[in-house]
Amino acid sequence: MRRSLVALAAVAVLGAALVAANATWSDRAENICAEQAPRGAAFSMSWEWKEAAYVCTYRNVEAKPRRVGVIEALHGDRGPQHTGR
Repeated sequence: MRRSLVALAAVAVLGAALVAANATWSDRAENICAEQAPRGAAFSMSWEWKEAAYVCTYRNVEAKPRRVGVIEALHGDRGPQHTGR
């Protein structure tokens, strides 16, 4: 019984961490889409499994869809920053 409770608690903590990471990724992807939007263009954002990323589609302009992956969303445009240690 005690092991079951510990396992359940671990799954709950993991689930909460995944939900928080996804919310951060989604919010950051929306900000990147808005910042990179062509002047005056509206956009829509959707999750695409085949891309494993949020994809921004710009309306009323001829612009390619923008893919925002987890690295860019959580580390910015420069990619992950390492201290070199």
